[in-house]
Parts: sequence; C-alpha cells; structure tokens
Amino acid sequence: TAIARPEVALITNAGRALKDHLTRARSREVQRNRALKLYSRVGETPAQFAARCDAAAREAADVEAAKIRSRFEGRLRDLRRDIDEARLEADQAAREQEAQVGSLWEPAVGVLVDILFKGRGSGRRSTSTTSRAAAVRRARDRRERAETDLTGKVGKLEDLEGDLADELAEIDSAWEAKAAEVETIKIALSKANITVDEVAVVWLPVG
Repeated sequence: TAIARPEVALITNAGRALKDHLTRARSREVQRNRALKLYSRVGETPAQFAARCDAAAREAADVEAAKIRSRFEGRLRDLRRDIDEARLEADQAAREQEAQVGSLWEPAVGVLVDILFKGRGSGRRSTSTTSRAAAVRRARDRRERAETDLTGKVGKLEDLEGDLADELAEIDSAWEAKAAEVETIKIALSKANITVDEVAVVWLPVG
C-alpha cells in the first residue's frame, strides 16, 4: 500500500533527527598538539602520541638549527683561519726574540773582556751591543703585539661559539616546549560523515 504523505514526512524527519542525535551524542576524545598540528590516531596511546610529538619537534629543531649553523659557519671559519695565522705570527715572533736575546750576549761579553783586560771598551763593540739591544726590544714588541692579537681573536671565537651555542639551546628549548603542548579534546561526528541508508516503519499485527 502507498504511504500517505504525512507518513513520508515523518520518516524523512526521523532520518534528520537520527543524524542530529548521533552528532550530539557520539563523540570521541583525541589528543591534539596545536603547535605541531598533530592529532592522535585511532588506537594510539598517550605515550605513543607524546613520542610522535617529540620526534616531530626534534626534526623541526634540527631544520632550524641547520639554518643557524649555516649563518655562523662563514664567520667561524674566517676566525679560525685568522687564529691560525696569528698563532704562526706569535710563534715566529717568539723565536725571533729568543734569537735576538741570545745574540745580545756575544758583544756584551766582548765589551766586558775589553774593560777587564784592556782597561777600556771597544767603541765598535759598544755600538754593536746597542744595536742588538734595540733589535731585542723590537723583537719583544713584535711578540707582545702578536700575542695580544692572538688572544683577542681567540676571545672573539669563543664569544661567537658561545652565541651559537646559546641560539641552539634556545631552539631546543622552544621545540621541547612545543612538543609538550598536548591537550585532550572531544571531536563530534560530522553530519557529512553520517549516512542514514533507510528509515522504515513496520506495522506488526497485535493479538
């Protein structure tokens, strides 16, 4: 038998009402990390989701850290090269000073011998001693300048390495904090995902 128009409307409305009821009543709790744009999967435990967040955060931190290292790399390389050159200069200056100090004693001993055994010093030897003493002073000054330059460049390298370490630590700390930003939310069923295949009215004989 044909169903009367009011009954058709009743059945249609029942289907809509069932969708509304399922949308309100059927929801599930999931974990979400908004910062990492991650949601827990079906069957995934909180510990497993936390581990996945940690892995994603470490990966993101590595990408950001690589950019920071690249930004520092050129300056660090230049400073290390400058330090090698400054260390070589300081070593050469130290050897020159030692050589000049050693050569200073030779004419000085000659002058002393002249004074002791001849009663007077040789003017030529005295002039030579004065010249060598000046050379020793120049060598000493060169060594001091070279060592000061080396110390300054080593200090700059240490400062730059410290700045890099600080920035990397900040990156790690920031992404660790993001990995920990986990919250539990309820997700309701979407009407678009609910399909009512059929709503039927069944008459059963009574008695």
